[in-house]
Amino acid sequence: MSAGGSEFWFIADAEIRNTLQRQYRTIRATFEYACYPWTVLYAGRSIEAILLDGLNTHWVKALASPKAPKGNSDIDSWDLADLIAVSADLGLVPRDVDDLPHSVVHWRGPIPSFSIEVWKEEARIAIEVLLKIHRWLS
Repeated sequence: MSAGGSEFWFIADAEIRNTLQRQYRTIRATFEYACYPWTVLYAGRSIEAILLDGLNTHWVKALASPKAPKGNSDIDSWDLADLIAVSADLGLVPRDVDDLPHSVVHWRGPIPSFSIEVWKEEARIAIEVLLKIHRWLS
């Protein structure tokens, strides 16, 4: 994925696409400067935005998926684990993207107190999954 203007061409909404392009540059910078919790936060937000874009485009299929949370038809309120499960069920992302670490899947929650080595690994995995989703959709 380059830092060029077309790296998220598959995102229909121009505002979301531009935000993702900025966030990806931020993800690279935060990882480079060892700001790993921020890398995880931005990667989680980026993954969520990509999945929401795809699921909202295919909302009827998303709501009908057996992986969709029961009793919640507001896709925008689903947590990242549900977004991933339904996206994988519909073939919008590879099935193995559910291997995300807990800190990425629950990026909205409290920040765990990990060692720098653990944060680095969590950030590396988050970036790897973001790139895997990007390659799948490109």
